Amino acid sequence: MYEGLLKLEMPKDVKLVAYADDVAVTIVAKHLEEISYTFDVTYKTVSQWMKSANLKLAEHKTEAVY
Repeated sequence: MYEGLLKLEMPKDVKLVAYADDVAVTIVAKHLEEISYTFDVTYKTVSQWMKSANLKLAEHKTEAVY
């Protein structure tokens, strides 16, 4: 289902992991500001792909853990 998403070019410290209909985004950085910026870039990329695939992000199920 998310094969196209997993093939997208992401920032160097980002990894996407998919299982069934769930996707996890991991970001590794030393500073919270770096994580925040990288997440913003990644979120925009993922959102654009989901829109093109006629999918919607379940924001109420989305959480950040740091």
